Amino acid sequence: MRLVANQQFIDLLKTVERVCEEPVFWPMDDVLFITGLNESRSVYVSLMLMKGFFEQYETAVNHDVIGVDLKQLLKHLKTVKKDSSISFELDRGKAEFRINVEKSGSLRSFNFPITWKEAPKEIKLNLTTKAKLSVELLDTLVDDVIQFDNVAKITLEQDSMAVETARNISSYRALVRKGDALREIGGQTPVSAWYSFRLMKTVVDGLTPIAEETEIEMAENMPLRFSTNLAAGNIVHVIAPFQQE
Repeated sequence: MRLVANQQFIDLLKTVERVCEEPVFWPMDDVLFITGLNESRSVYVSLMLMKGFFEQYETAVNHDVIGVDLKQLLKHLKTVKKDSSISFELDRGKAEFRINVEKSGSLRSFNFPITWKEAPKEIKLNLTTKAKLSVELLDTLVDDVIQFDNVAKITLEQDSMAVETARNISSYRALVRKGDALREIGGQTPVSAWYSFRLMKTVVDGLTPIAEETEIEMAENMPLRFSTNLAAGNIVHVIAPFQQE
């Protein structure tokens, strides 16, 4: 396997690492999947990048599934500048990546260990309702909620979305109607579920640098899925519902 990319790839890896520090890389013929499940936090992430995203994309016939300590890898790449070219070459015999960073005629190289993994299983969810909204709106709602509570209920109606915390000493409620920020709602309504907004902040903070719009999908008391389109791919996050006692 050989990939040649730029700083944008590093930014996307940072978005994945916010949710899962040890995802798997799964290069197919025309697409690279990077997926991870953080069981302790009940959150899943899947980044899909088409071959055209990369300056160069080559993969082996056997489609190796590679485990990567992404947190450590990003530490090694923290000095990469925006106009640098980064290549990843897999050495199957040594079970490692050889990583080259080129900029203005200079070359830095290092080796990084990997592990072999099994192909990840697809997460299938029967979600009934979708809404497209700006990442800026989502960021504002998340920041508002966590000033009052860690958990809040999302309710999608035919033409609006409500976010509200439980009624304690202080509480919060926001009602957003369809418009510039809440762009579409479709499917079965009304529908509602409780979610950890602390966990949602981790997802949204990762989306803010890379996208202006995302789509959420949910069903009554079911997981919440974020689907975010990129220039040559997409990134999906799934967070489990919070079970109210």
